[in-house]
Amino acid sequence: MENQYQKIVNISYLIFSGLVAFIVLTVLMKLANTYDLESKVQSIEYIIRGASILVGAILFVILYKHSKVNTFMNEVTVELLTKVTWPTTKDTVSATVVVIITVIIAGLILGLFDWLWSLALRWVL
Repeated sequence: MENQYQKIVNISYLIFSGLVAFIVLTVLMKLANTYDLESKVQSIEYIIRGASILVGAILFVILYKHSKVNTFMNEVTVELLTKVTWPTTKDTVSATVVVIITVIIAGLILGLFDWLWSLALRWVL
């Protein structure tokens, strides 16, 4: 049962590694701009991009190969995906209708308040 969720776990590892790589890229680019490393090292942007991709790839491989992390993530995925009560189509449609009606009513009320406020401002000014 845990093996059927391994694909979801691997995708979550990939997304997390991509996020970490993006954060590393952003931080290193800020540091390069702050310390003006572009004038000292000619291709610093390529080095920073390569380093951030390397950090993300190394993190993905570490997460993918670590057995305790895989066991934990599989257990979490099984618990999240099997113990959730998914709504029926009827429940989803009725909740959507309620949300649409509520948004329309709120929009009308806010439009009325805006119109009254603009009348009051015109009267004062």
